[in-house]
Amino acid sequence: MGTYAVTGSASGMGAASAARLREAGHEVVGVDLRDADVTADLGTADGRRHAADEVLRLSGGVLDGVAAVAGVGPNLPDAAAVASINYFGPVALLDALRPALERDGGGRAVVIGSNSATTVPMIDDRLVGLLLAGDEEAARAHAAGA
Repeated sequence: MGTYAVTGSASGMGAASAARLREAGHEVVGVDLRDADVTADLGTADGRRHAADEVLRLSGGVLDGVAAVAGVGPNLPDAAAVASINYFGPVALLDALRPALERDGGGRAVVIGSNSATTVPMIDDRLVGLLLAGDEEAARAHAAGA
């Protein structure tokens, strides 16, 4: 069986994903704000680094897959945090874990995110551009209405 990292593993779709993988006989390294193998805040650069370091340590540096499921919806009081958690969190984590996914040549990744957080009713092209440019500071400022 394989080893998988699952973010958002303490609740919702992340918990369901982790449970299904475990039921199938896989090892799961859960990442969440609480009640997980790795406790980390993916909304911060330090939290992302900590999560990646711990996942690599616990997995022995080899992963068969990553399910980046952690995320928040539009009801979060800090609109800027949505960009950090829902976009920069999974992107940074997947970048950091990519070598572990490549080790056996068959690693897989899936990202589950909510479009309700930033794209309804219309797509904010400026925000999308800032996200794709990797400019977290400007993306957060724009999302906060600055």
